[in-house]
Amino acid sequence: MKVIINQGLKKYTIVIEESYSVKDVADIMETLTEIPANSQKLIYKGRMLQFEDKIANISLKEGDKLMLLGRKHCSEEQASLQEILQIEKSVDKQEKRLHELQAEVEGIQKGWLEGDILKESCANQQKKAKAMGEYFMQLLEKLDRVKTDNEHKSARLRKKSVINRIQKLLECSDAIEERIRQLISEQLCKS
Repeated sequence: MKVIINQGLKKYTIVIEESYSVKDVADIMETLTEIPANSQKLIYKGRMLQFEDKIANISLKEGDKLMLLGRKHCSEEQASLQEILQIEKSVDKQEKRLHELQAEVEGIQKGWLEGDILKESCANQQKKAKAMGEYFMQLLEKLDRVKTDNEHKSARLRKKSVINRIQKLLECSDAIEERIRQLISEQLCKS
């Protein structure tokens, strides 16, 4: 039997058998549209069909129309997304370290250390905070080098999200560095 598949503004007429499954139809459509079968959603009379459904069981008749939803996977976009995800993993690790540093600085502010140990700890924490800020800047530079074309919407959105997150972490890193400077100047005043 012939059925019509609407995908956006395009229409495809295909010949199928009642013994076919929806997965078979998706495979046919993959060859016509280059949309991977596992990324497709086929809709008939407002109901999304499951791959294991049989054509005979869904009352599909000659000339009926199905709607196909899905997008082609672009290898360039996939490559960009992979780069962004790798950078995001680095951000996750660095964020954890930043929160640990923040807790250490809060401990220093509460007066848990004194004398030479306090001075040494403040100097070490200041180096860590500065290094974290520099690392976040390097990650921003890496993100800037990741190419995302206008049609690569998901990669662009993910990139923007990671950039915003890094900027917030940079602000946090700067605030920690400022707190450490204040602790050092307070120690100098006490000396």
